[in-house]
Amino acid sequence: SSDIAEGLEKQTGPAVTNMTKDEFKTMIDTETVVVSAKFTDKSHSLYKVFEEVADLMRMAAKFVQIDDNQNKIVIHRKGEDAPIVYSGAADAEELGAWVEEERFHLFGEINAENFQSYDERKREGIAWVCVKMEKSNQANVTAVTPIFRAMAKEYPQYSFVWLDTQQFGEHVESFLGISDDDYPAMVITTKEDKKYRWTGPAIEKSAIKQFIEDVRAGKVEPFLKSQPIPETNDEPVKVVVGKNFDEMVFHADKDVMLEVYAPWCGHCKKLEPQYNAVAEMLAKNEHIMLAKLDGTANEVAHSDFQYEGFPTIFYVKAGEKKPIPYEGDRTKKGIIKFIKKNASKPVEITETKAAATKEPQLPFVDTAGWREWMQDTTEKIEELGALLDSYDELKRIHEEKKGKKAKKTSTKDEL
Repeated sequence: SSDIAEGLEKQTGPAVTNMTKDEFKTMIDTETVVVSAKFTDKSHSLYKVFEEVADLMRMAAKFVQIDDNQNKIVIHRKGEDAPIVYSGAADAEELGAWVEEERFHLFGEINAENFQSYDERKREGIAWVCVKMEKSNQANVTAVTPIFRAMAKEYPQYSFVWLDTQQFGEHVESFLGISDDDYPAMVITTKEDKKYRWTGPAIEKSAIKQFIEDVRAGKVEPFLKSQPIPETNDEPVKVVVGKNFDEMVFHADKDVMLEVYAPWCGHCKKLEPQYNAVAEMLAKNEHIMLAKLDGTANEVAHSDFQYEGFPTIFYVKAGEKKPIPYEGDRTKKGIIKFIKKNASKPVEITETKAAATKEPQLPFVDTAGWREWMQDTTEKIEELGALLDSYDELKRIHEEKKGKKAKKTSTKDEL
């Protein structure tokens, strides 16, 4: 594709493109970020540094040289009127840091290609602006751009971005917790994995400014995606959601085993009867609780409880907040063994009718039944063999008697 070809050209072609002034004027309307060096003397110390940085950062922006005796380096960001002029020394490290900082738009689009760059940027977080878009029409983004460019200048602690809410609608809902009914909205995500959400009937500068000020003052509670707190929670395995996570998981006098699952996960479905059985077997232990959390519908604010796959099981001892990751067998026997080893107090095991159900076995792994069947079959085969032997013996005797009778009749006839 053209994108692949363009990427290969950037990686393998010249780091700096030479242009005339007219070519440059046409090009800056199509390129997202352009770093231009306006020099006629290519032996100039600053231009030499420019070439060095361009070679190292060729994938971050387009670097061009224009025959102009101004002897300066400028960054042009598409859609923004005022270019930014470099005022530092002829030092590659200093110039590289400047390009890395200034290549980001005041209010720019975030997508799969540049997300990592925004995520790694030296900022306190990202301010995601979400407005309704149809067929990726950017009219609503254009309408609020002046507001968020002004916010970016006033609050340089954040990267202000917008994203195509039609193309990335699922990401907006799953990651930011914003649905179609919430637009317009803004979510601030921080390096500490906290999220602060604002929604309103319309985006106004005063409302956005107040929201940011409240976030910075600690007046806004972090937003967590969460299912509703269940009205009843009296099953052996307790239900935990984002809203009641701390209340349910952290206890001064109770250990908690927490399974993070996904409703569609086959491994989770296989584990469920084993996990439920263990909860029943430990029901008399008031100092131990087994719980579960739907990891697709709830978020956890604590970094120690991050998970990448399902099921993931954590064990939290009474009075502690740092969990012990579970790494045992996903069976009733394996779970009980782990709990006995890590429990803060002795554990009493009670066998129940449900808990006594056999753990899942592969076909024919029930060795006792298999041996019994084999023994019974072998005995039947042996009996059949004995019958066959008896039949052969009777047949032999019959044939022998028949032969003797025939011999006597033949002798009689000869006489």
